[in-house]
Amino acid sequence: MSAPLISVIIPVYNRFELVKEAISTVIGQTYQNFELIIVDDGSTDMTPVIKTYFSNESRVRYLRINHSGMPGFVRNTGVLQSSGKYLAFLDSDDLWMGNKLEKQVDFLESNSAYK
Repeated sequence: MSAPLISVIIPVYNRFELVKEAISTVIGQTYQNFELIIVDDGSTDMTPVIKTYFSNESRVRYLRINHSGMPGFVRNTGVLQSSGKYLAFLDSDDLWMGNKLEKQVDFLESNSAYK
């Protein structure tokens, strides 16, 4: 299987209810050639249960690390695990419009400066 064009990274810490919605907005994108990497910064709430909600989705990976309290470290952990040509970051309490990735890929792929 070829690498996805986009690696979406969601860092999360103790946001079980919110991250479920954020993940759903990624999975529901009109553009589907992506991988989603959820990096859990050692949550103490029910966040680790999130991996069971999306266990049937092969594009979703859940990584749990020891709590660092450093958002940049958590994001970079996701970057190191990514395989896409482009990176997209989504905060665990944010949502995306359904065609966000499609519009961004269209722009990036049609402008030679980004190829």
